[in-house]
Amino acid sequence: MVNQRKTSEDLEQRIQDSYRDYFSRSNLKAMKILRVSTGVNPKLPERSIQVQFGELIRIPYGEGLEKLSALIEATGTKPNEDIVQQGYRFYFDQDDDDCMIKLNKLTGIKPSLHEKGVREKLYGYLENVWIEEYLELQKLTGIKLRESDIRKIYLSKARFGDTNEITEIQKATKVKPIFSERDSSNVQKGYLCLWREHKDLAEGHMLTHSKSELKDIGEIFRKFYGITGIKPEESVVQQGYKKFIDSGMLISLKSLLMATEVPLRQDDVISGYNKYLNFNSQWIDRGFEWLQQLIKISGVKPDVDLVQKAYLRYIKSDNRFAIKKLFEVTGVEPNVKIYKTSIGLL
Repeated sequence: MVNQRKTSEDLEQRIQDSYRDYFSRSNLKAMKILRVSTGVNPKLPERSIQVQFGELIRIPYGEGLEKLSALIEATGTKPNEDIVQQGYRFYFDQDDDDCMIKLNKLTGIKPSLHEKGVREKLYGYLENVWIEEYLELQKLTGIKLRESDIRKIYLSKARFGDTNEITEIQKATKVKPIFSERDSSNVQKGYLCLWREHKDLAEGHMLTHSKSELKDIGEIFRKFYGITGIKPEESVVQQGYKKFIDSGMLISLKSLLMATEVPLRQDDVISGYNKYLNFNSQWIDRGFEWLQQLIKISGVKPDVDLVQKAYLRYIKSDNRFAIKKLFEVTGVEPNVKIYKTSIGLL
C-alpha cells in the first residue's frame, strides 16, 4: 500500500515536472495533451500564469488571443478580471472591437470601459452607418447613445438628403427621427442635394447609355418628406425644375411637379422653348421631342414671335423637315410676311 502511494506520488511529481518544463518553454500544446491524457491538472504558480495571460493579451491585433485560449485549456485557469479589463482597454485604444468580442467569449467577463469614450465610438459608427459595428459594441458594453446624439446624426444626414441612411439608423436604434421648423434650413439643403444628385445620375446614364433603373425623383422627394415632415420650399423645387428643363429631363420634371405641386415659372418654360428651338441640325429631333413634352407638361404654348423666328431660321436654311415638325408640334403656321422676307420679296 505504501509502495503504491509512493508510486502514485512519483507519477504525480513527474507529471508536474513535465508541466513546469512545458510551461517554461510555452509548449501549450504538450500541456493540453498531458492534461487530457492524464486527467491531472497542472499545479503551477497562479502568479506566473496570470503574468503570461497579461503578456498575451497585450500583443497587438489579437495575435496572442489564440495562445491565451490554449493557455486556458492547458492550465484550466482563466485570466483574472484586472488582466481582462487591461486587455479590453488595450484593444479599445487600438480600435479592435473584434478582439474585445473574442476576449469576452474566452473569459465571460464584460468590459468596464469609460462611457464617454464608448459613446464617442458609437457615435462615429452610427454617423458612418456602420450598423453591425455599432450594434456589436453596444451589446458588448451595454452602453447606448443618448437620443439627443442620435437626432444630431439624423440632422446631419438630412442636410445631404440621406433618406436611406436615416432609415437604416432608425432600424438599428429604434429612435424615431423628429425634425422641427428650426431644422428647416438643413432639410432644404437635403432637398437641393436630392435633385442635384438625381440630375448628375441621369446625365451619367445618358453618357454611358446605362440601362440600370433611375429612381423616380418625385418618389424620392415624397419619401424624404415622409421622414422629415418638412415640405420643400418653392425656390428649392423651382431651381430643380429649371435644371431639368435645361437638361431635357422632362420625365423628372413631371414627376417632381406631381410630387410637390409647386408651380412652374413661366420664364423657365419660355427659356426652355428658346433653347430647344435653337438646337443645331444634329440635335433637332431631340429639340422638337423636348419641346412637345414641355408644352404638354406646362400647358403653356410657345410665344408666337418665338415660333416665327424659328420658322425664319429653318426657311433660310431650307430645313423642310424642321418647318413641318415645328407646325406639327406648335400648331402655328409660318407667317407669309416672314416667308417673303426670307426670299427677298420684302
